[in-house]
Amino acid sequence: MIRTLVISKRTPPKKGLFQVPSKTLRSGFTLFELLLVLAVVAVLAGLAWPRLMGIIARQNVQSAAEQVRQRLDRGRVKAVEEAVTYQFRYEPYGDRFVLLPNEIVTDPDAESNSLSSSNELTTIERPRVFQLPEGCQFHVQNSLSGESMTMERLPEEFSALIVNGATNSDVSWAPPVLYYPDGTATNAVITVMDEQRNYIHLAVRDLTGAITVSQVSRMREGLGG
Repeated sequence: MIRTLVISKRTPPKKGLFQVPSKTLRSGFTLFELLLVLAVVAVLAGLAWPRLMGIIARQNVQSAAEQVRQRLDRGRVKAVEEAVTYQFRYEPYGDRFVLLPNEIVTDPDAESNSLSSSNELTTIERPRVFQLPEGCQFHVQNSLSGESMTMERLPEEFSALIVNGATNSDVSWAPPVLYYPDGTATNAVITVMDEQRNYIHLAVRDLTGAITVSQVSRMREGLGG
């Protein structure tokens, strides 16, 4: 007699919807792993921080140079439009600058002893002394010949013309950069520098009065005064 052995397959029980698997799952990071990640982040931040601060510093000196460029360009435009010579002044090793007419006269026909520009305009946009962003100043490179820059205070009539002239009457200004009615100007190079010695040159061309702005550079210690 041949017996047939029947092996039945046992159907595994169905797992419930929220049944926890038999294998234990990891629920988070170990303390060592957290410390390792923090160490990596700290190293990356330390490497990137000087570069980030350098970018911020360059933006600061670029903003300062742009303010000066706008005043210089405005001097050229106003000189041509008003047929008046304009002067741009800045404070060496300081942060103040101003744009104003190069000559002013007392108008004898005015009811009061008011000041007007030399072309006897009835209305004047009164100039104002501006300041560079914090941490920036006008740098003056020492001359190799030993010559020093001649600085001077504005006469009282000019200070009276400036809106905030009374609070800036003690400023010693550099020689003026002049803009003439024919569009020409005096040759000049103005340097703006920040506390990290990042600097920008603004060059004024005499034939056209155009302003050329250099790239941001870094002055080495012991150079440039």
